[in-house]
Amino acid sequence: MNYQEGNYNHFIDLLAEMIVKYHTKLNVFEQVGLVEKLNKCNEEET
Repeated sequence: MNYQEGNYNHFIDLLAEMIVKYHTKLNVFEQVGLVEKLNKCNEEET
């Protein structure tokens, strides 16, 4: 695992934590949008 991967994994952890924390404030469509954005970012990384 290189430095950048470590940062990316840390970012995912923080994001997951944030989603759990504010989960009740997000509606389903917003959550789906977040997941789609994440997937796009992930594809661009590889």
